[in-house]
Amino acid sequence: MTEIHDTDRCPLTDAVLAQFLDGANDATTLLAREELALHRDQCAVCREALERARRLDALVAATADRHVGEARVELWLEQAIAARSSGSARVAPRRVLPRLVAALLLLGAGVALGLAGQAWFSRPSHELPSAPLVRAPQPEPRVPDRVAVAPIGVETVAAPQAAPVDPEWLRGLPAPIAIAEAWSLRTRRAPRPSSEDHARALRAPLLPLAESVAARWHLVGLSRATRAAAAELAAALVAERAVPELGAALAELPDDFRLSALREAVSRSNDCVQLLRQRVRAGESHALAAAARLGGVSLDAELLAFADGDPERAALITDALRGVGLRPGRGELRLRLLDDVVARGRELVPETDAIARLFAGAGEDDAAQVAAIVERSRSAAQRRRGLLALGVIGSPLATPTLLRTLRSPRLDEARIAAFALGRLPRGGDDAADAELEPRRRALLLAALASRGELAARQAIASLTLTDEEREFLRTGHFTLDQFDIAVRLFRERGGAEGH
Repeated sequence: MTEIHDTDRCPLTDAVLAQFLDGANDATTLLAREELALHRDQCAVCREALERARRLDALVAATADRHVGEARVELWLEQAIAARSSGSARVAPRRVLPRLVAALLLLGAGVALGLAGQAWFSRPSHELPSAPLVRAPQPEPRVPDRVAVAPIGVETVAAPQAAPVDPEWLRGLPAPIAIAEAWSLRTRRAPRPSSEDHARALRAPLLPLAESVAARWHLVGLSRATRAAAAELAAALVAERAVPELGAALAELPDDFRLSALREAVSRSNDCVQLLRQRVRAGESHALAAAARLGGVSLDAELLAFADGDPERAALITDALRGVGLRPGRGELRLRLLDDVVARGRELVPETDAIARLFAGAGEDDAAQVAAIVERSRSAAQRRRGLLALGVIGSPLATPTLLRTLRSPRLDEARIAAFALGRLPRGGDDAADAELEPRRRALLLAALASRGELAARQAIASLTLTDEEREFLRTGHFTLDQFDIAVRLFRERGGAEGH
């Protein structure tokens, strides 16, 4: 029996679309799936709306092969949201997500149709039909539940046509991933996206744009679906063992939820990790970038074996570490690469130059990891290089470790710790308040003078110095050799007494 409505609208249309088009299946569904299926079969309005949406979904997936700039998409979304917000009626929270998804689908369809029209009218005149085509009126076709894709035939002279995306495959995914795939796909011969298409969709701006819209308007459902889309795309890349696309995505993605999803998907796949190890041994650039950004004991061991103390290879690995957020073992990897470079190529690369190069761009998590190694290491050479590395990183998180080393009985390490302390930013810590015995106090004052602290300037004013010496101490930014001179001036000219 068919339900009859007084108008052409049904209050359950949104729920039907969310269930049978978007694949919703959670606690927010208005009715059970069986009840919605029964209503869909009896309601002509809902049945017609579902058929229209499926045709539109298939059209977007088959023709959306051009990229639309993020700025323009964001502008359209803001205009649509502003226009909706200015209305007198407030949309119920449960209807926001289906309508937002529908707006994105309509937007993609409009762009696709516009591009198709542009391509048609830009064809050469000899390719256009010589006479207008008159077609008899045809009933509107129904989209079956599964669209059969004909096998690709023999190559002909004509230009290859893009095979349509399988709508059933798209309907089996959450709406954001279907939109991301249809939005970013280029012209293809295959009915389903390749690993390259998955990587392109993961890097495309649509997913972070949807996440920003969800965060701005508190759309929890959209945020959850967007992150699920990123996880599905990452899992597809890992399952396809697409190392070049995986490495490129890891290298290009910013440190956001997409990179986290990709790293988590790789860490769960032993096969993918083993494949990356093999490709690292072969020296493939994509595998090196992927392994450097992913981390892990086995991958870091392969990276160290690949570098083998060569400064250029070590720098290639540390360059790939830049721009990554929290990456387990990154500081330790840098320090072990440095140990190998110094041990095997001391005559080729000065130690200070190697430290500056391998720790360039290191962040606070690197500082925390290196500081922990300095605290526990039994190797005096490794502790020394770690202290110098903390000075290159320049994070105030290293201050407690540097001050503890400054108080240690090992005077040479105390000297290096003070020099590193002088490389930290001015005013970033409370090192000036540390209480030390006079000999170590001179090291601290030299460190404070190197970074231009007020406490050092006050101490300089009480010293008996020549004008040249006073200017030298006030200028600061000492090299290691200059630092030793500054320490001697503070110690011998009376500035290290007291606190």
